[in-house]
Order: sequence, then C-alpha cells, then structure tokens
Amino acid sequence: MGAVPPAAAIRILLVETHRLLAGALQAALSSDSRVDVVGVAHDGAQAVALTKGLAPDVVVLDTDLPLEDGVEVTRRICETDRDLRVLVLTGSEPGAQAELSQAGAAGFIRKDRSAVELADTIPEVASLVLAFSTTGTLVSH
Repeated sequence: MGAVPPAAAIRILLVETHRLLAGALQAALSSDSRVDVVGVAHDGAQAVALTKGLAPDVVVLDTDLPLEDGVEVTRRICETDRDLRVLVLTGSEPGAQAELSQAGAAGFIRKDRSAVELADTIPEVASLVLAFSTTGTLVSH
C-alpha cells in the first residue's frame, strides 16, 4: 500500500490595493504548505476577473478599496462560485461586517493579526462557515 498523499494546498487569491502589503502577505503565505497563492489582485474588477480565471478556494479580500464598494465586490466574487469562500481582512468597522456577511463573506480577520494567524485561519474558512468574534479571531457556527 502506498503512502497517503498530502492534502492539496488551498488555492488563495489575495486582493490588496497596497502593493507592498500584498507582496508581504504573498511572501508570508508562500512559506506555508497548506496554501498556494495563485494570484494577487489590486482592485475589485481585477479580483472578479481573476476569481473566474484562477478558480481559487479562498479569496483573502481587503474590502478597503479606494474606488469600489467592498460589499459589492464581495457579492460579485461570491456569485462566481457558490463553493468559494471569502475571508475579509478588516479594520475595526463592525457595522460593515453584517453587510459583508450578507454579500457572502465566510469569515473575517482583523488586520492587526499576524501572518501566521492569517495562514491558520485560511483552512478554517475553506471548510467552515465562520463568524467574527469580538476578539478578532474566527469562531465556527
């Protein structure tokens, strides 16, 4: 009997308008064998197009888009694939979380968390419907 193959890496699309931060997130996540960053988008239109073209499992989305509505971008991304999960990088704007959840966001992680915490959260989002806790971490429901 052969060895059990490792689980397939979770395909990630990063959406971050700040190129420096996008590069740092991509570098941090690339060292984690659980994930595979398949693309990086810097605006909502590019995010939707890459979602359709790359078929990621999880979109890590900073909804603080300068010229676009993050809720609308989340909705458009989620419409491309019902199995797709959106993990929102968020500041401290709790009022927007309800709208983002209704648009299809599966989870939230605060921007003040570490890259390790982000990497640890991605598999949870890929497999569960999650909700944001007041501590800034994700909890399953």
